[in-house]
Amino acid sequence: MNNNNLFLDIDQKYGRTALRLIHRHERCSHKLACYTNHLTFLTRCIKNHIVPRDLQVWPPVPTRDARRVAELASMRFLRERIRLTQRAKGDTKKEAKSTAQSITPALSADDAAEALDKVKSTIQQVFNTTKDRQQRKFEKLLREK
Repeated sequence: MNNNNLFLDIDQKYGRTALRLIHRHERCSHKLACYTNHLTFLTRCIKNHIVPRDLQVWPPVPTRDARRVAELASMRFLRERIRLTQRAKGDTKKEAKSTAQSITPALSADDAAEALDKVKSTIQQVFNTTKDRQQRKFEKLLREK
């Protein structure tokens, strides 16, 4: 099977159903890589007492107590975002695992292994790209602190 036209070959050999299954697995794995990096970013933020800009709450009055309330609300939003990301990551992990298990019986052993390897290499690139972006974002927030 030609590596460049792997998905085209699978479509011709096994049909649209198998191809959709592989693309679904690829999307789930892509989301999982993004969620993993995002969770790492959020965890680093909470450990360093940094709140991402989209979760910052600004006090309506310029008093010390109002500033404290706004900071506490921002940290609670950050904790909630972490909880939601953990939940989404867990759900996506289950879905990726189930789609990977459904690919194996739908294709021959060699084709399934080749398709999963190709998806894995693509997802590794996505993971590295997302990781670099999250690190740059964290460093920028750290400098602003």
